[in-house]
Amino acid sequence: MTQFLESNVEYIESLEQVNLPEDAVVIADRNLPTWLLDHFEDPILVAGGESLKTLGSIEALALEILERRSTRPLTIVAVGGGSVGDAVGFLASTLWRGVKLWHIPTTLLAMVDSAHGGKTAMNLGEYKNQLGTFYAAQNVVISQEILSALPHEQREEGLAEMLKAMWLDGPESLGQWRSLGTETLASAPFEEIAEDFLNLLKTAISLKHRVVRSDPFETKSIRTLLNLGHTMAHALELSAGLSHGHAVAWGLAVAVDMSHVHHGLVREQAEELLKDVYPLLVPFHEALIPEHEELLSLLRRDKKRKDGVLKGVFLSAAGAGFVESSRAEDWIESFKRVYEWTHSPALLEFHPERAPSSPVEIKPPSSKSVLNRLLILADLNPKIEATQISEATDVVLMKRGLSSLKSGRMVEVADGGTTFRFLAVRAAALPGRHHFHLGQRLAERPHDDLFRALRNAGAKVEPAGREVIIEGWPEFPSQISVSAKHSSQYASAFALLAGGGHEFTLTIEDELVSESYFELTLELLEEIGTQYKREGSRLHFSGLNPGTHKVNAAMDESSAATWRALSWLGLPAICNAVEDRTQPDHILKEYLDSTLHEVDIRKSPDLMPVLATAYVVAGQKVKVHGGPTLKLKESDRLEGLKDLLVVLGSETRVEGESLVTAPAPRHSKPLDWDTNHDHRLAFAAAVAALNGPMRVLGPHVVEKSYPRFWQDLRRLGFKLQPTTFPLDG
Repeated sequence: MTQFLESNVEYIESLEQVNLPEDAVVIADRNLPTWLLDHFEDPILVAGGESLKTLGSIEALALEILERRSTRPLTIVAVGGGSVGDAVGFLASTLWRGVKLWHIPTTLLAMVDSAHGGKTAMNLGEYKNQLGTFYAAQNVVISQEILSALPHEQREEGLAEMLKAMWLDGPESLGQWRSLGTETLASAPFEEIAEDFLNLLKTAISLKHRVVRSDPFETKSIRTLLNLGHTMAHALELSAGLSHGHAVAWGLAVAVDMSHVHHGLVREQAEELLKDVYPLLVPFHEALIPEHEELLSLLRRDKKRKDGVLKGVFLSAAGAGFVESSRAEDWIESFKRVYEWTHSPALLEFHPERAPSSPVEIKPPSSKSVLNRLLILADLNPKIEATQISEATDVVLMKRGLSSLKSGRMVEVADGGTTFRFLAVRAAALPGRHHFHLGQRLAERPHDDLFRALRNAGAKVEPAGREVIIEGWPEFPSQISVSAKHSSQYASAFALLAGGGHEFTLTIEDELVSESYFELTLELLEEIGTQYKREGSRLHFSGLNPGTHKVNAAMDESSAATWRALSWLGLPAICNAVEDRTQPDHILKEYLDSTLHEVDIRKSPDLMPVLATAYVVAGQKVKVHGGPTLKLKESDRLEGLKDLLVVLGSETRVEGESLVTAPAPRHSKPLDWDTNHDHRLAFAAAVAALNGPMRVLGPHVVEKSYPRFWQDLRRLGFKLQPTTFPLDG
C-alpha cells in the first residue's frame, strides 16, 4: 500500500465528530474513561504500557484483528497514549505488509509528539524500542474534548514536549508561549486558555512535521533536533524512574545549562529558558539518582551516538538548535548544577487576581502510610496487592529497598524513618546480612528501642555512623517485645510480619505513642485476613486466612490537610475523595472548626505545622498540644515552626510539648521560610504565603510525600519562581 510520509491532522471539538472509515478496527486502551470508550463501537481493548510493546502482544493482537476482518481494505485505529500508538503503528506497518493507520491520541504527550512522524517502536526483552519502522498514520485526530478532560499531571507531561518545540521554533512562537506563561498553561482551567493552548499545540505539531519532512528517515541529523532534552531524560527515566514527560522537563533544563556553559548560549537567554521550564520540574530525591559510573554508562548507551561519540542537541538561541558532539561527563556536571539549583530558594507568592472563581478539585497522592504498609505485606505474601501507586520518595524507596533486600544490594533509605524501620524489621526476617545506608538526619534520630527489640529476638544489628548492618534471625521468633514510647512504627513494623502468616506474640512495652497509626496497621492486617487476639499490651498472631486481597490505598489525609486548611481560610480548594477515617490526620477540619482555645493533637502530631500556621494566619490564639515526637521528626518541628512563625511577626511560643499561636500581620516584602529538610514545613509555607510573599528555602523537600505539591498549589493562584540560576559553571 502507499506509505504516508506525513499524516493529515484533523482538529475536532468533540469525539462525536469522528468519522471512521467503514473498514476500521479500533484498538483502545482499556484504562481510558468509560465516556471516551463509549464513542467507539466494539473496540479491541488492550492494556497500555510497555508490556504491550512485545512481539507476543502484537501476535495476539493481530490474530484478534483477523478474526474480525481477514481481507483488505483495513484501517487500524489506535486510541490511547504513546505505548498504544507505538504498538498499533508497528502492527499496521507489518500486517499484510502495511494497512491504513489512524491515531486518536488520548494524552497530550501523544498529541504533540508520538502520534506524528511515523516512528513505531517495540521492545526486545528488557531493551526498550529496539524494533521499529517508519510508518506514518494516514490521519491523526486531535480532540479538544479529550484535551479538556486531561488530568493536570498529564497536561504537564505533554507541556514539556510542547515547550521543546517552542524553543526550537524560535522567538515568535516562544513569545506566544510566554504571553501566557508556563504556570498558566499548566494550571489554569482548560476552558479559560483553550484557544491559546490549541494554537500552541498546532505550532508544536507543525514544527515536528516540518522537521520530519526535511529528514523523514533521520539520515541528515536534522530530525535529531527533536531530541532536544532527551539525552539526560532517557537516563533519568531508566535510573530514577521518572515518567517520560517529567524526565524531558529535567532534560530540557540540563540542555540549557550545557548550551550556556559549553556552546555559547548567552546567560540572559539561558535564564529565561530556565524560567520557562521551572514550573514543570517535579522534584525527586537524590537517593534515586544512580552512582556516577552507572549514569555514565546510561548516557554512553544513548541511541544518538555516532561512531561511539555521544551527540547532543543544544541551543545557541531560541530557534537556533544544533547537533554537536559532547562528553557524558559534561552532561553529568550540568545535571548536578541543575539539580542543586532546584534546591535553592524560590519565591512563593499568592496572587488573589489569579485565584479561581469556582472550586478546584485537588487530588493528593494515595496515603504513603497505607502504601508503605501494603508494600511490606505484599512482599510477605504475593496474594496481597495494593491498587494505587505513588511517586512519593518514601514509597519509591520502600519498593527499591525491598528489591535490594532480595538481591543483596545496599538498601538506600535516605531520611525516611518509616522506610528504614519497616525495612529493618523485614530484613531481620530474611536470611543473610543486609546493609542499609541512612541520610544524615535519619542517622541522628534515635533507633535504640528498635535495635534492642531486633537483638532480643535473635537478630544481629551493627550500626556504624550512617550505615547499619542487620543479620536476620536464625529462626522466626515466637516472642517479640518492643518499646513504642518514641514511635508507634516500631510496633507496626513487627506487627506487619503477621501478614506473612507467621505465628508469634508481640508485646508492646511502655505507652504506645501515636496509637492511631498502630490501629491503622491492625486494620490493614484485618482487611487481609490476619487472625489475632489482643490482650492489653499483647497481641497473639495466629495465622492468615487464605485468599487473594486487593487493598485500596485511600487519599493521603496528611497531604489533604494543606488543602483543607487553605479552604478553611477562604480558597476554593476541595478534595472530593472519600475521607479515610483510619488515617489519624483526617481530623484536621474538626480542629479548625473548633471554638476551643486549646486543642490536643497528640494522636495526629504531623498536623502541627499546617494547623498552627493556619491559626496564625487566621489571627487566632490557640494552645496546640503536640506531644514528644515532634522533636524527633525530619526536623525539630516544634522549635523550627515557632521560629518560622516568629519571622512572620507572630508572638507564637513553645510551652513544653505545646505551641501557643498568636496572630501575624500581613507583609509585602519576602520573608524567609526555611523548610529545614522537612516536607511538612514546606506545606505550611503555602498557608503562610496568604499573609505575604515567602522565600522558601528548600522547596524540593515536598518530594518525600507529595512531589507535585507546588504544581497543584499553582492552580489556586500561587506562583513559585526561582530566585537564582545554575549558570556559573
